[in-house]
Amino acid sequence: MKICAAGGRGGLKGQELIMKRALSYALLLAAGCGQGVHSKPGSDANGADAADGPPGGFTVSGQVVGIDGQPVVGDSVAVLGAPGVLSDANGRFTITGVSPPYDLGVADSHSTSAILYRGLTRPDPLVVFAPLTGPSYTATISGTVTGGTFGANDCVAVRFESPDGVSPTSSDSSGIVPVCADSGGAYTVTVTWHGPSVTSGTLRALWLRDYSPTSVPDGYGGYGSIPLTLSAGATLTGKNVALAAVSTANISGTMTAAAGFVPTLRSLRIQFADGEPGLWYMIRDSNTSGLGASFDYVVPVIAGATFVMVGGATSAADDVSTRVLPALAPGTGIDVSVPAIAEASAPADNATGVTGATPFSWSAGPAQSVYVASFGAAAGFPAYTVITTQLGTTLGDFAQLAMPLPSGTMYGWQVSEVAPFQSMDDYASASGLAWQDYADYSLPSATSYPTTPYSVSLPDGRSFYTQ
Repeated sequence: MKICAAGGRGGLKGQELIMKRALSYALLLAAGCGQGVHSKPGSDANGADAADGPPGGFTVSGQVVGIDGQPVVGDSVAVLGAPGVLSDANGRFTITGVSPPYDLGVADSHSTSAILYRGLTRPDPLVVFAPLTGPSYTATISGTVTGGTFGANDCVAVRFESPDGVSPTSSDSSGIVPVCADSGGAYTVTVTWHGPSVTSGTLRALWLRDYSPTSVPDGYGGYGSIPLTLSAGATLTGKNVALAAVSTANISGTMTAAAGFVPTLRSLRIQFADGEPGLWYMIRDSNTSGLGASFDYVVPVIAGATFVMVGGATSAADDVSTRVLPALAPGTGIDVSVPAIAEASAPADNATGVTGATPFSWSAGPAQSVYVASFGAAAGFPAYTVITTQLGTTLGDFAQLAMPLPSGTMYGWQVSEVAPFQSMDDYASASGLAWQDYADYSLPSATSYPTTPYSVSLPDGRSFYTQ
């Protein structure tokens, strides 16, 4: 069951969005599913007065940020068992007298959603709790791409990227099909970004020969880029990009999946080394019946560019497991091993009489997994997220954030995992933010991207009814 909406996800389309959705159920849905009217604990809005926890212990001074790394202001923050405070103008909070390990909860300023980090010991946790925080700006760029005669089946993919935002990854809602110039090379892109009203970045164009969003391109006719600075509301015309020929190399290897899973998706995205989120599709190889174990893909050799391999496998129950290998240089040989995933154990699907004391449990995922358990209902009801390294949780602790589980309500829930993280303290840090920002590859880079392989899952969900 898809949380906060009826129906499931559509096979490979769910895999294409796995990077966003495994994360987004914890963040985007938590931010948008509920519209409760509960009061919440806290001190003054600037957070100047630290809350006093139990006697002894140490001081926790952390920060609440959005997925873009920008501060979240005015959210309720509490260490369970201690009075709450509000995040200040910089998203920061201080709670004294904390005894580790501790559980840290945050509720949004509208009391519509809450998140709980269980089992922390670090004194400076970083909590990621909102999709995007700063003001949004747009600008439009148009021009012509030159440097070749483009075939009817070619795509000259055009995209603007800056540390603050990007033009659309896709020309449709799938996130797959790139924005292509027309047969004469003319293009128009609209850029959206968050944060400053002026952003500087790069306009890029890559010529994909005989391109289809469901297959591998036949080759690459050229690549070009120009630097651009955009101001809010601007319309820039005549921004022409000249393509230059590129050499090619291969990324090859084998792909295997855990028992009960069939490899159904391999995709390669290009990433540039200038801090801009160039995670746009270049190669997508998929087959719902299963892919062969070996692969050998031709990629362009572009200065400063590496590649991200995403290997997805699907079970008969429509669960999706994904292995991500970032920072691949052209000419690399790789092994894509897609692991088993966590599966919900209890309560049973469509369980009734669920309360805050009802235990939710799941099986273990890959080693060093952090589990993200997400709970959502229809609009008007609060949404909950629990992040933990344990194999279960309850929801009763959200009452301390003035967001108790409502009675007589149908909820959907699922648990996904991301690995490897050494601990909850590792996740509640810049390392966790880097992965979460990277997972939604249409967003700007708030920190550096991960450079080592990791796994993430999107299992099928369950539903339950509260008492």
